[in-house]
Amino acid sequence: MNTRITVIGGGIAGLTAAIECAGAGANVTLHEAHSTLGGRGRATPSPYVAHEGAHVFYADGPHYRWLKSQGFVRGLGFPRPSSLMRAGFRVDGHIRRTPPVGMLKAQARARLSAPVDRDFHSWASERFDPATARAIAGAIGVTTYDADTGRLSAAFVWDLFQRVYGPRIPGVRWVRGGWQTVIDRMTDRARQLGVDIETNSRITELPPNPTIVATELSSARALLNDESLVGTSGHCVMLDVALPESRRDYSIVADLDAGGFHESYSMQDRSTA
Repeated sequence: MNTRITVIGGGIAGLTAAIECAGAGANVTLHEAHSTLGGRGRATPSPYVAHEGAHVFYADGPHYRWLKSQGFVRGLGFPRPSSLMRAGFRVDGHIRRTPPVGMLKAQARARLSAPVDRDFHSWASERFDPATARAIAGAIGVTTYDADTGRLSAAFVWDLFQRVYGPRIPGVRWVRGGWQTVIDRMTDRARQLGVDIETNSRITELPPNPTIVATELSSARALLNDESLVGTSGHCVMLDVALPESRRDYSIVADLDAGGFHESYSMQDRSTA
């Protein structure tokens, strides 16, 4: 295959596209505007690993299955049994071991479906009650990256809630070393396949050959000059700190009041701090 394909964006989506195209025999050039690859999958070097974006993978979707099939998410870490016992929920300003009863009942409703065209808070308030609706929205804020999850589509929020908290085997996966380990493996594979990777390379107009745009929506909107490329995105502050370990530490705390979330990554990955 003599096809020349350009990939714009060196995050996990751009690397995926480059690997698939190069694996099929195409000549691929990948452009990344920053000095390093990874996008929101970037993390600082160990031992003090701070992620710029998500910390975990969810194993119940096609994205993870592809990453697994390629060997990019091998070497998983799992919390010790003692760590699993140190999970909590912040409710009415206090940390407790269990969520409210209303949320527990909602967790068991795995077969319940929610409408796409209604906001979650209104729908869940009618289906359960306002307090339960707020608790669920707060609990799932860790995946929506939004402090007002209740305003989002009921179907979207309910599906996430059941995936994370529903009565099934948990789908959360931690890769030892963090997401940067996965990005490094993908980068190595792309180079092995002959992908020409150009960093510090900001593309301002589309090349004439087939091109895959794998950037943030705002960047794609400017590049393609398409004002219709808009969408709702998360807004959050993420803080990574390194602290001396204590037996009193919680491994996970879900803030049902304000949509916050605390996690000790080193409890399932001792290579990080």
